Amino acid sequence: MKRRQKLLTDEQWELIEPLFPKPKPRADGKGLPPAPNRTCFEGILWILQTGAAWRFLPNEFPSPSTCWRRLQKWQEEGVWLSAWLGQFRRLLVRHDYLLSTYYAFFYLACFWITLRRYS
Repeated sequence: MKRRQKLLTDEQWELIEPLFPKPKPRADGKGLPPAPNRTCFEGILWILQTGAAWRFLPNEFPSPSTCWRRLQKWQEEGVWLSAWLGQFRRLLVRHDYLLSTYYAFFYLACFWITLRRYS
């Protein structure tokens, strides 16, 4: 079976990882340990990239409900917006104006679609 290309490089993850709060285990100690933020984030990116329904999320990611709940939590806490804006700021600093404008529209469109789709 062919392995899927990673949606996020280690370098990209290192830039945004500090923006995401560490997942906490349940207070009652029951259930599985929480899924890592990176795999949830990559699952969310897969959904955004493919436009597929959550139920079609491949098994290499946490369950669709786990990824969806994590996205909801990050949206409510403002983490999702901070991650997108942080990446946008980096692009403005790193690239020339024309390329930055292209990326700006791309990232803002992705962010807008995310808000509209999952709110």
